Amino acid sequence: MSYRNIVFVKLEKRLLNDPRWWTMSEEAQLIYVKLILLAAETYNKIPKNDDVLRQALRSKLELNDFINCLKEIKINFPKFKKNKHFRYFDEFETKTNYIPKREIPRKSRGNPKLVAEEDKEEEEDKEEDKDKESTPWVGFSNETKEVINRVINKGLNIYALLTKFHKEKPAYEIPEKVVKNVCEVFLAGKDRDKIKSDWPWFLKVLADELTKDRVDKQDEEHEQLKGQAWAVTIKDIMTMASVAKV
Repeated sequence: MSYRNIVFVKLEKRLLNDPRWWTMSEEAQLIYVKLILLAAETYNKIPKNDDVLRQALRSKLELNDFINCLKEIKINFPKFKKNKHFRYFDEFETKTNYIPKREIPRKSRGNPKLVAEEDKEEEEDKEEDKDKESTPWVGFSNETKEVINRVINKGLNIYALLTKFHKEKPAYEIPEKVVKNVCEVFLAGKDRDKIKSDWPWFLKVLADELTKDRVDKQDEEHEQLKGQAWAVTIKDIMTMASVAKV
């Protein structure tokens, strides 16, 4: 038999360190967890009416604040979707103890529920390892993370763009300074209204900032070489003066 009665949901242990989650406001973080619980209770048919949903989650937020939290969640977690009837989580079965019939093996390896859960945990560990390998923002300073958070709150999911770039060019690491500069270009808002697609805009601005960074580094290296040449020249002069006295 398949285990259709959902009695618990899974909060992945990596959620606490997931930038999509911790860059949201604390109110949105809590609403996200409540939504997962409600999805389990309603078999992934979450009320579409904002006020009804607010009451179903027992939220004390004002309606406008509650709606803003839903927008944050939608931006950071695109699998939270809605159709003309209700809201839902795409691939929600992976977050519950629900086991579709097709996943139950013909030859039992023991308790089918435990086997399926072990398989899922292995898959989650693999996904976690992949995420660790493909998170180009690991090690960023709090200052840079704060700027990134402001960009996300303005509606641009910069983490998704960085991840996509990293997957396409895994051998190339974007300097933190460049990431911060790209964010500041967006926050300046000069061309924000002209952005028709996030990805082409990101690539163009990234290319500009990488060029500027390369020029700055070349200038720094040039200045260092000049300083070294000057130091050598002074040393030579002092040596020559000492020899002349002898």
